[in-house]
Amino acid sequence: MDDISFKLPSRKEITTLTGEQGFSHIGFLDLAQFTEWYIKSLSTDQTSTHAVPELLTDAINSGLKGILITALPIMESPSSEHEQPQEPSGEVAPFASDNYYKKAVGKHKIINTELRKRTGYSKRMFRIFCNSRFPEKAFAAAAGIGFIGKNSLLISRDLGSGIVLSGMLLPWFPENSKDIKNALPLPPGEECGKCMICIKSCPTRAIIKPGVVDRGKCLQSMSTGEMRAEFFPLWGTRIYGCQECQDRCPYNHKTKEPGTSGRSNPGPEIPLERILTAGTTRNDIKSLFKGTTLDQGWIKEQYILRNALIATGNHPDGKKLESYIKKHELSEDKMIKEAALWADVRLFPEKEKNT
Repeated sequence: MDDISFKLPSRKEITTLTGEQGFSHIGFLDLAQFTEWYIKSLSTDQTSTHAVPELLTDAINSGLKGILITALPIMESPSSEHEQPQEPSGEVAPFASDNYYKKAVGKHKIINTELRKRTGYSKRMFRIFCNSRFPEKAFAAAAGIGFIGKNSLLISRDLGSGIVLSGMLLPWFPENSKDIKNALPLPPGEECGKCMICIKSCPTRAIIKPGVVDRGKCLQSMSTGEMRAEFFPLWGTRIYGCQECQDRCPYNHKTKEPGTSGRSNPGPEIPLERILTAGTTRNDIKSLFKGTTLDQGWIKEQYILRNALIATGNHPDGKKLESYIKKHELSEDKMIKEAALWADVRLFPEKEKNT
């Protein structure tokens, strides 16, 4: 056990620390109380199946007692920073245009350092999380930061889903942490009422019921995973990410007409030729996306190249890149070759007739 000789920071003090780091929403939970509720709720499909209860019980057994959950606003870059290129280009979703996960973790490391100074606890008695296997959306909903919408995303009432969740497990829980026994979060989609905009706007109809998304049909999930050829035409000219359900959510554009895109900036575009000529090595392709989510280690270069080939096939000016498509038709990577062959036939349908 750590030798604690300092007064534990209060909820107010921690709130000040997190606010100084730019977090817009802050919540606190009793880890044991949340875990009890979460395990019971799994059988009713009220929380994400992405997390497993063992992660929470293991944390409790290691001496962790509190949950600090925060939301970092996703700030849209001015359009001038991402001038729209004239040549055939693909889009990166706005939420991936900056490495918000890395930024959020970095901010929590600063907070963690200060908390350790004030408490005497060692580094091992804290656990920072972001885009993790912990039930982060359930944390946020239980702490009152927002609610889980029909599209399964955490929606804050003032910023919509334009936030990145992150947080820290603490070796104590601050006073006045939210008592979820007296204020259980609503089931997914309950606060959306009768609104069905996100479900209807999904290109692949991946939202099969409120709060439940079929990952095998979700374009966002396909960004870095398997994509069946039947979904190639629906991919559009994306390079990474899909947020159709977010763009049309009324909470993301309260001053605009519901059902229309609430974002003035669709995200940065990059000439497809640059990706198709870069190759498949990390230095070649990853260098095009420095400082964005696509530079994360878990995103494979081959997926970015495949996405770019499909985007080329869907682009109205994709024929200009025929020679690059041809090159990738010779790839030894089955996924790359399939995408290149599809793009070729998509752009030049007469070739399919002649085979």
